Amino acid sequence: MLYDPLVPSGNQLLDTLPLADLQGLAPDLEWVELTLQQVIYEPNRPVHYAYFPVSGMCSVIALVEVEDQIEAGVIGKEGFLGASILLRAASNPFRVIVQGPGRALRLPAEKLLEASVMPEFNAVLLRFIHTLMVQAASTLLANSSYLLEERLARWILMTQDRLDAASFPMTHRFMSLMLGVRRAGVTETLHKLEGRHLIKATRGNVQVLNRSGLEDLADGCYGQAEREHRRLIVPLQDPKSDVSH
Repeated sequence: MLYDPLVPSGNQLLDTLPLADLQGLAPDLEWVELTLQQVIYEPNRPVHYAYFPVSGMCSVIALVEVEDQIEAGVIGKEGFLGASILLRAASNPFRVIVQGPGRALRLPAEKLLEASVMPEFNAVLLRFIHTLMVQAASTLLANSSYLLEERLARWILMTQDRLDAASFPMTHRFMSLMLGVRRAGVTETLHKLEGRHLIKATRGNVQVLNRSGLEDLADGCYGQAEREHRRLIVPLQDPKSDVSH
């Protein structure tokens, strides 16, 4: 299916652009499916495409070995994948995988660079890169200074922001890899969050019961990047969405 610039795509960056910019991009934007666990980028390999997700979520993973990895960032409908293209880097040292399936608009790397001469397009991409840097700094702070309960609450909130759902599939093993902790620690912490009636965790699934309670628990390790995104682009959450209660 061809991309129609007259119809909102669902990607928050693209949907802020003037129609003239979208019409310039339209011939080179291609709809693609994002499948669960699909590898978008491998470490230190050429980056051939930028992706603008409209649904689903991708994880940026720093790793040494398969079992020695940690999530450095998450990206969904609020942003784009392929910042290294805009920054004129041939590759990046991270693996990027699909954590929640969805769809995206794909743009060849050379077309992204050509289109970056459009002031509004260039500005919104750079603003998003700024919010991604803030997110990475917040992750570093969370990992070094916060309890696992607070970190897990933050991670659940960030996932819900991008998936727009009250519940979503997620295994204990995957959460342990993303947070860089033992699986048993994730299981124990999920039980604690359930005990506070903040979530309900079943096999391979997490349901948010009390979002405001999760925000209170996450405290200072959640919100800074989201405020920057709201200030510079648009709110991550639709204020009318049922999942933002």
